[in-house]
Amino acid sequence: MLRQRKGCLRLEMTEEGESIYPQETLLIGRSEEMDDPQEVLEHREDAEACLHQVMGVVRELPPRQQLALRCLLCERVDNLIALVDAFKEYRVSGQMRWPDEPVEKQRLQTSGAPARTKIARHLGVDLSRW
Repeated sequence: MLRQRKGCLRLEMTEEGESIYPQETLLIGRSEEMDDPQEVLEHREDAEACLHQVMGVVRELPPRQQLALRCLLCERVDNLIALVDAFKEYRVSGQMRWPDEPVEKQRLQTSGAPARTKIARHLGVDLSRW
């Protein structure tokens, strides 16, 4: 039974409490939440304000462009729960998946290009740099 028991290896530290291993070899990375709480809060508020600006524009788009953007945002956004909440708040509803048929998916993706241009123009983003 003692042979089956796996022991834990200690992480060696310096006298100051820092790891002796290079930063890139550690499995635990620094997360956003470990930064200054004021900066984290400001970052969240900025992201939320930007999301709400985008939702305001998405709500005004034609239905096909709305569908294209819903699908695009759903696959690219980091926080899906915040996106769904924003959709509910702005009453932007409907499907959030690309069609299974390749031709229809390509047509819908093509409809997304003018929608992205409208959003970029509204947010003051220069798409020529991308």
